[in-house]
Amino acid sequence: MNDNIKYYKDFDELTLTGFGLIKDKKKLNYPYVEVRYDEDNKVKDVFIHVSEKRVYVKDIVEIEGKRCLRYIAGHQDEGCLNHYYTLYVENLSYTFEYCGNLDNDENFYLSSLKISSKDKEVTYIYEPYKYKSKPTLDFINDIPKPKVTYNIHIDIDENNCLKYTEQRVDNWDNNSIGYEEVSCYELGNYSYFWWTYFGNRMKKVSCR
Repeated sequence: MNDNIKYYKDFDELTLTGFGLIKDKKKLNYPYVEVRYDEDNKVKDVFIHVSEKRVYVKDIVEIEGKRCLRYIAGHQDEGCLNHYYTLYVENLSYTFEYCGNLDNDENFYLSSLKISSKDKEVTYIYEPYKYKSKPTLDFINDIPKPKVTYNIHIDIDENNCLKYTEQRVDNWDNNSIGYEEVSCYELGNYSYFWWTYFGNRMKKVSCR
């Protein structure tokens, strides 16, 4: 066990804190979280180990003087590289999704912006290439008007069951709801953050 690397059963992205420390590396079972720290004991990289062949990597980067949690996804054949930058401000998280051509990192544009709290999440979807920009946090104070908005409400009851309600707003001006879908999951001993990674693997239950 390296002092700069620790393993956890779960990880809170809001506080950048791991919990359920796994002290013996030989007892690691999938899924688990690997957290690497810098010399000042600050989180540097987060590895979400789903299986032996699947790992999600998030690292800490600095944008405009603020520490953000970044996740990169993309495929060469799709010609697009998605950068997700998550910044936490006063109990809210802002996740900016930028997309660009793998051969030209100057050609990035804002693809979506997700604003989350403990019980609500709103995702704004933007037209491709409409808001061309390098990764920036300026959109926090001036959110562009989208064509489509997804509203997600999250409720966790005393039995640690999560109720997930998704709405699609088709008309920004009159808040016209295109559709609504409700699903419930049994979290067990896991947190909301763990559910955001592996919600499709959680046990689905009937909504009460």
